[in-house]
Amino acid sequence: MAGVLTVEQLERYCRDGYLAPLEALSQAEAEAHADALQRLIGVRGWPLDAATRHKPHLLQKGLSDLVHHPAIVEAVTSILGPDVSAWRTGFFIKAPRDGGFVAWHQDSI
Repeated sequence: MAGVLTVEQLERYCRDGYLAPLEALSQAEAEAHADALQRLIGVRGWPLDAATRHKPHLLQKGLSDLVHHPAIVEAVTSILGPDVSAWRTGFFIKAPRDGGFVAWHQDSI
């Protein structure tokens, strides 16, 4: 399991601007979070409107647990240092066959 990044990983991040893959969750943890997300947006019909698509980790404990997972936090603090905060999370979901259009875009912060 990853946590504190290796020198090679840090160098790759500095060179490429991203780091992938990063093994932060076990297979069982990843499956549990994927199942929870499917229930959250599917079975429960959780309203993913503008108010709930942004910062959902403040509304749902499972998402908060994921954002604060020790392996993820350790990897992030390896890059940014110890003074970090989960400022924003969000969903960018386009369901299959929904007829909507998503233009080419660039993530922005």
